[in-house]
Amino acid sequence: MAKSEDSKMEAETIIRWDETDELAILWTASPKVRDAWNSYLFPVTGDRNGGGWRCRVPKDRISYKTFKK
Repeated sequence: MAKSEDSKMEAETIIRWDETDELAILWTASPKVRDAWNSYLFPVTGDRNGGGWRCRVPKDRISYKTFKK
């Protein structure tokens, strides 16, 4: 089955960083997330046919919430 931009089959987003690098690596299969990154002027590379989109951004530009216990 072919994937389309409207499909909910895959919408994975990964944020990866370590303590030694000031930049985080972001990867997504979601066109909506890609569009959001573009709206923040993050330098997005890649395409849907090539396995998603990637960008590297300063870690201080990322916010997240932790799980409640």
